[in-house]
Amino acid sequence: LVCVRPLRTTLPLSPRPLVHCLLSFMEELPPPKCLTPIPEDQEVHVDHSHVDTHVARTALEVKLSQRESRDDLIRRNILRGGGSVSPALRLAQENLVFRKRQDELSNLLQRRPGREKLIDGNILPSVVEGTAGSSVAPGLWGMMEALKKQKKAD
Repeated sequence: LVCVRPLRTTLPLSPRPLVHCLLSFMEELPPPKCLTPIPEDQEVHVDHSHVDTHVARTALEVKLSQRESRDDLIRRNILRGGGSVSPALRLAQENLVFRKRQDELSNLLQRRPGREKLIDGNILPSVVEGTAGSSVAPGLWGMMEALKKQKKAD
C-alpha cells in the first residue's frame, strides 16, 4: 500500500501505519478560514441586523399568552398528570394500572355466561335455519320474530 500525498513524494505505508500518514498530511494543510485566528489589532464586527430582539420578544410573549394551561394539556392527554408520583416511578405506576385493568377484564370474561345460558334466558336468540339450510343473519332476527308473532296471531 502507498500513501499518496500532494506536494510531496510518495511514502510506503509499511514502516508506519495509515493513521500517522494521514496525520502528517493534515499537518501540512493550511488551517481552514473559519479557524484562522483574528489578529488582536483588528476589530471584529458581528452583524446583528437580522435579529430584532424587540420583535422576537413580542412574538414570544404572544405565543406564551396563547399557550394552553397545564391542566388543559393533561385533560386532553397531551401531558401526563399524576403530580403526586415522581417521574421516575410514573412508568411503573402506569404498568401496574394497566396490569390491574387487564386482570379485571380477564376475570369478567371468565365469569360471563356461556351461549347456552344466554339462549335459555332469551337474551340471545337461538340459531334459526333458513330455507336453504343457512342461518339467518342476526340483523334479520327481529323481523323473523315479528313475523312469527304475526303468524301466531292470524
